[in-house]
Parts: sequence; structure tokens; C-alpha cells
Amino acid sequence: MLKPSNLMNNQAVNCDSPVFNQSLMGADEALEFLLDASTTPEKKESVSLDNSLGRILACDIHSTINVPGFDNSAMDGYAIALSDNQLLQKNLSFDIVDRIPAGSTGNELNKGCAARIFTGAPIPKGANTVIMQEECEVSENGAQITIARAIKLNENIRPTGNDIVKDDVILSSGKQIQPQDISLASSVGVGEL
Repeated sequence: MLKPSNLMNNQAVNCDSPVFNQSLMGADEALEFLLDASTTPEKKESVSLDNSLGRILACDIHSTINVPGFDNSAMDGYAIALSDNQLLQKNLSFDIVDRIPAGSTGNELNKGCAARIFTGAPIPKGANTVIMQEECEVSENGAQITIARAIKLNENIRPTGNDIVKDDVILSSGKQIQPQDISLASSVGVGEL
């Protein structure tokens, strides 16, 4: 084993390796070495999601669907079909004509009507805003709601494609596949990478 004093005596103090008897590469030679070592394999193949972990993407992966796939409620509350003259008005009352749990499709709402709606449920045709339940006063008989504040259009509505638009790139070429990438691909209908 070389002692530090022996290393210091080896051709003064330079960066050459006395242990391996090898001098440092020049910058051009080092760059060429790195480029040669990092060439992209020419063979490309598609593999199932189950076999894709750790692999490198050869091309961009695009979403096959919109996420969400339909306009839906961002929270529990009441979907309302506001008429033009009700916009920005305070202390408005609406008849409750429907109940729409997540996974169900409600009936079309007429202007001035409301439907009880839950997070993730599709916005019924005719509805143009959702008011969170904490801001609604329900009548004693449960047939009407009153909202004290002014109401704007499109409140608490997550529009189609709000998170991911169909054909958007969801995973880029050259990315090493991680578990969350497999989940993302699966969630938008991609079965192979």
C-alpha cells in the first residue's frame, strides 16, 4: 500500500494515478467516453404495465381519456340552475327537486331549482353552479334551500379534463418508470408502455 508520503513524491503533486499508472483523460476524451457510454439502445419494445417498473420510456405516453371524464361536483352541496336574473343576488331560495350521490346521474334541472349533490357526482344538465352545503340553509320540511350570499356561475364545478386532457403527454420519453407512473398510466387506460 502506498503511503501519503510516497504519493506526494510521485512526479511532484499532479492528478495522475500512481496506483493504476494511468493519467487523467482530457476533457474531449472524457466527453466522448460519456457520450459513447450513454447511447440509447436502438431496440424498442412494448411491455405490460406489470413488467414496466424500472424500464426507460422510448417515446411519450399520451392519455387516452379526459380526467375527470365529465363535469362533476368538487364538494358536497347543492347543484343549482341559476337564471340570469339570479346571478350575484343574495338571499335566494331554491326548490330541492333531486338527490345525486356519486356514481349517479341526476335529472335535468329547471332554472331556479336545486339538487342535493355529493363530491364526484356528475353535474346535472341545466345546473351551472354548486354551493357547498355549509352555505345553505335547509327549510324545516327539507324541500328548499336558501343561500344568503351572492352566487356566481361555475362555483365548485370540476370541468371535464380539469386534471388531464385526452391526448396530453402524461409520461415523457427517457423517463425511468416508477410505481406512480404505472398507476397514472393505468388510470387513463394505457395498458402497455
